Amino acid sequence: MGKFIVLSLGLLIMCGAFQIGGRGRQQVMASVAGGQEQAVLKRVETVQESSISWMDIPGWAGTFFYVLGYVLLTMGKIKSDQRIYHWLNALGAVGLIANALYLSDYPSFVVNFIWLVIAVGAIIWLLVRRRRGVN
Repeated sequence: MGKFIVLSLGLLIMCGAFQIGGRGRQQVMASVAGGQEQAVLKRVETVQESSISWMDIPGWAGTFFYVLGYVLLTMGKIKSDQRIYHWLNALGAVGLIANALYLSDYPSFVVNFIWLVIAVGAIIWLLVRRRRGVN
């Protein structure tokens, strides 16, 4: 499982690198199209330094937790009636909610808020069942 987590983190970091590259390319192409060929190299450095905001971190972490939970469930490492699965979903939802609010991405906010409510509800339900001695 440790190898899988390292591989997943590596893939997420690569996705972040492509995100930086994509934003940088868009702004550089706009500069070239606008007749500002002289400023292209300086613009590339500036864009690459500033294209990821601090609010991308919870978004990427949320993505990681969602994917990790789903993959572990699919591989049979965890079950859907275990708290760890629902905690991974709750953590994923919180990270993506923070990112969606920052980006004013309200459809993403709504779906992740619903996902969070379901995950928290499942955690509470599992705790109640455990206290009652119901497996």
